[in-house]
Amino acid sequence: MLRKPLAILMMVLMAGCDGIEPSTSIIARPSTTVTPITTTTTTIPAALTPQEVFAAVSPTLAFVETDLGTGSGVLFDEWHLVTNAHVVWPYDEVRGVFPDGTELLDADVTHFDEVADLAIVDVSRAAPRLPEPATLGDPDGLEVGSELYLIGYPGEVEEYPQPTLTGGILSRVRTLDALDLEFLQTDAVIAGGQSGGALVDGTGTVIGISGLGSEGFALATSAGDVLGRLTQMLAGRDVDGIVDRSFPGGSTEDGYAGPIEHFFAQKVWVVDLLTGEELLVEATSVGDVALSLIAIDGYLEGSADEDVSGTESLAAVASFDGPYFLTLDSYAPEPIDVEMTGNFPIRPLIDPDDETVVFPGDVVYGYADYPGDIDTYLIDLTAGDRISVSVSAVLMDPQIIIDLEGNEDDFLAYDDNSGGGLFGTDAEVTFRADIDATYFLVVVDQYFGPGGYVMVIEP
Repeated sequence: MLRKPLAILMMVLMAGCDGIEPSTSIIARPSTTVTPITTTTTTIPAALTPQEVFAAVSPTLAFVETDLGTGSGVLFDEWHLVTNAHVVWPYDEVRGVFPDGTELLDADVTHFDEVADLAIVDVSRAAPRLPEPATLGDPDGLEVGSELYLIGYPGEVEEYPQPTLTGGILSRVRTLDALDLEFLQTDAVIAGGQSGGALVDGTGTVIGISGLGSEGFALATSAGDVLGRLTQMLAGRDVDGIVDRSFPGGSTEDGYAGPIEHFFAQKVWVVDLLTGEELLVEATSVGDVALSLIAIDGYLEGSADEDVSGTESLAAVASFDGPYFLTLDSYAPEPIDVEMTGNFPIRPLIDPDDETVVFPGDVVYGYADYPGDIDTYLIDLTAGDRISVSVSAVLMDPQIIIDLEGNEDDFLAYDDNSGGGLFGTDAEVTFRADIDATYFLVVVDQYFGPGGYVMVIEP
């Protein structure tokens, strides 16, 4: 079925967490106001040895740890780290450790940029002990073949690790036009835990934030693009127009009794489980429904889709402490009623993208709120109208579907990987309407999210 996990086509680098509980505390937060991003005034020689590059930059690299995994972060101003969103999501607090042992057990994650895969961590409570921030600079003019270095914390299992240095060259510059982002490709070795680290040139300037990679190469978001987005986030702006997508709080439910309005109307809840706890859920309907429990790293903990009607029973054991996503899907072409019960309280996740009305000519920024998210937009077309739809993303592998409610045949239009992109996983489809109708325009994440995307609808 459409909603089953597919093979991973790109590697989002995240390392496992060792579960060590540090004991060191930190000092009080300073009372001064956070200032805009500035660069250091230190003049760095035009050409440095690898040892000098490491000595200049490594003190600004922090080891970032969550309950799920580890990564790296770069101190870019007096009180803030920049890291990858996928390193810290979905947590609002992380542990941060600098090479000199300065530690924050509960540093606040204050900003997310879901499209560019960036996040800001406030480390101001350790301000008197923080190093001078790194110098971030635009890599414009850097030639292919220039010597580069990756500095970060790949594959770390120690409680108080030291950063590593890996060398390579600038292999090429990749541009993702739809997202207005530039990426620097290098052959420097990258591994899990390097995400959020620094790509540094021969002068000791941080020219990129590492985050993605594949066999034989690494990609870093250009510091020129990163700086602009950090400035906007610290100024309180929503960089891409995506509303706050933090996890739902408030009241919980014991189950669900109500409709699933159409084939794409996925119902989703957040459920908190501890390692080893077993979630038991039953869903009963006259139609064909399916249940899934998805971990925040995209792992499918369990699913139930055995019958075309009657009761589906899901039993899944949590592999780590944390929030999970419980999804309820319908494979019926028409609306159906479902009654679902379970042994843990659940919190409904409301997706602002669903049922959004879009038009030819729109540029839409959306967000896959969880691995496997299905965002359903509505578009009115008249017979003969032709549209071309493309979806580009950094952190997700999107599919595009165009369909009509009640259609029991193949989708009217479908695409997976025709749109190019960093890893050839963007989607693009052209569609001509045969009748006047409101069509479903659906963006599906293939279990790589969460992540932001941009959808362009050309008439």
